Amino acid sequence: MKLFFPFIAALMTDVRGDSTGEEVKTFWERELQSSVTATPTRAPVGTFDTPSPTRTPTVTPVTASPTQSPTKSPTQSPTKSPTSAPIDSTPAPVITTPAPVVTTPAPVVTTASPTISPAPSFNCNVDPVLRRAQILGILGGVSNPVILSTTATPQNNAAEWLIGTDEFAVCPGDEKLIQRYVMALFYYSTSGDSWTQCSAGDVSCAVPNIPFLTSVNECEWFGLTCDVDLCITEIIFESNNVAGIIPFELEQLEGLQVISLEQGTLTSTIPTNLGTLANLRIFDLDFNAITGIIPEEMYSLTSLEQLDLNSNQLTGTLSDSVGNLERLQLLQLYENLMTGTIPITLGNVESLVIGEFYNNTFTGVMPQSICDNRSPNGAITGLTSDCFPNPLPQLECTCCTGCAVF
Repeated sequence: MKLFFPFIAALMTDVRGDSTGEEVKTFWERELQSSVTATPTRAPVGTFDTPSPTRTPTVTPVTASPTQSPTKSPTQSPTKSPTSAPIDSTPAPVITTPAPVVTTPAPVVTTASPTISPAPSFNCNVDPVLRRAQILGILGGVSNPVILSTTATPQNNAAEWLIGTDEFAVCPGDEKLIQRYVMALFYYSTSGDSWTQCSAGDVSCAVPNIPFLTSVNECEWFGLTCDVDLCITEIIFESNNVAGIIPFELEQLEGLQVISLEQGTLTSTIPTNLGTLANLRIFDLDFNAITGIIPEEMYSLTSLEQLDLNSNQLTGTLSDSVGNLERLQLLQLYENLMTGTIPITLGNVESLVIGEFYNNTFTGVMPQSICDNRSPNGAITGLTSDCFPNPLPQLECTCCTGCAVF
């Protein structure tokens, strides 16, 4: 308020300069009235005791009401509504997003189904019933179907092992299926469980030998040899207590070159089917109990080098067809029950080195054609027969290297 005093004083000076007292009074009344009416804010300039005009304008301009009203209403309402809406709508996409995640595993399950379907539990990816039928159908062309289906026969035992027990799990389309079956059949036909060594499950079968009927390739089984194509070429069991019979199904082993089963207790005859083994070089069954005759079919084996059948119970005669065995080097027939004469055609076999015929009932005379092949003129170094005079020789032989008495 002190600021207004100099102003008032100046006004008074201006009025007093050349005005009367009445005029001065009239001037101030007009000025005061004009100041209060036109501009209420300036009223306190001339008077210090005017609180009312000052408070009223002061409270009103503060605008408390306008401030509270706009603040509460817009602030609370817009804030709550917009804030809640975005929060509620935002999770929705989150919930929607997992849906594809749940859908994605579905194809994985569908994909797994085809993989499990041909499952490894089905050998060869073939239903067990179908696999069995297919294998039996193939084996029915190898063995007699009736015998194959007869319980406890060697053929049936071999087939059942091959289909249901063998962990090797051969497939119907395997080109070596028949070979594996034939060797399993050989095991069951020759009393394999009674072999001296390397029968199925024999823990004493020394390395590198592997017992029969294990889950490895049959070429690795004891006594067997194969070529690079995994075709069996040799079956060699000597002094292994091989008993029972020789299965004719060995004819299926077209690459077979050696059959050596000596010093066992085999009681069967010689299967005629073995005469189809064109590659057979060695046929050794000595010191068994083989019966019957030497099949005529055996004399067609032009690759045969050794026919070793001594010490058995063979009967019959030595066929004239023996002359067809052009590569034969060893012919041992001693200690059997054979009869007849020694064929002259044997003299055609110039490769013969050993010929032993003693302890049979051969009669007659040793053909000169054979004597002509005696060393040093020929290859024969050993020739024996029942030529010992007792008092007369059973078989006359002037070129034999040894004579015995039957």
